[in-house]
Amino acid sequence: MEKFSLTHDLKSENEEKEPFDRYCIYTGELYGPELTGKGCSIIISGKGGVESNPDAYQGGTLQIFAEHVEAAAVEKLHLDG
Repeated sequence: MEKFSLTHDLKSENEEKEPFDRYCIYTGELYGPELTGKGCSIIISGKGGVESNPDAYQGGTLQIFAEHVEAAAVEKLHLDG
């Protein structure tokens, strides 16, 4: 993908005990979080996933491969697992 625009939160919650999801973003340019006031989050969590619950399901993994990301976009991009 030549350009990937992220201007709103993306969320995925794994509801299975077995293998978790894997997400990959391959792009020449990632932009968008710097255009929003609060920034954007990418959340890949597992069902019941809180620190106090050791039996929660695993979340997924995220790989981002971008040739160019503005520093302002990096500052406004939040990654949560």
